[in-house]
Amino acid sequence: MSKETKNGKNGGGISSEVKLTSQQLKEALIKEALENEIPIEKKERHMIQYVFTENEMKDKSKELSRACTDKQKIEAAKKSAMSSFKYQLDGKDAEIGSLSNDIQTGYCMKDVECECKMFFDRGQKEYWYEGVLYATERLTGSDHQLKLNLEKEEAEKNKDNSKQADASGVIQLEETED
Repeated sequence: MSKETKNGKNGGGISSEVKLTSQQLKEALIKEALENEIPIEKKERHMIQYVFTENEMKDKSKELSRACTDKQKIEAAKKSAMSSFKYQLDGKDAEIGSLSNDIQTGYCMKDVECECKMFFDRGQKEYWYEGVLYATERLTGSDHQLKLNLEKEEAEKNKDNSKQADASGVIQLEETED
């Protein structure tokens, strides 16, 4: 006699007769991920090439225009107090250079929080931002250590609960600060 599961299928998912704590469910999902090579996701900061939207390009153009106007005003005042304005002009030149470069290239490098998917079977991790894959890298020693630590925790728990990952087939890990 088969049991009906919460997801409405027989033979998979979480039995409606079994009540698990969130910790037990997390442990079961991690075990399932490790056994079936399901990618493990975590939040991680990574530098990506962020392409500006049309509105951002317009905003940068307005900023460039304001910076040029500000520079002209500063240069006019420079005649009366040359040395006191040198610092301000250097700052505007740097701002203009940065904005001009942003407009010319259409992108900048940003440190943003990405979805990091680790594929231990391929030895790779992928960095996703707003649904777009931005980078693929080889797994590091720290990444492999994460897997070993998860396997060790699972072995210590020694729970034999066969559970399914969420509908996407990906295990979500929440990082905690020590």
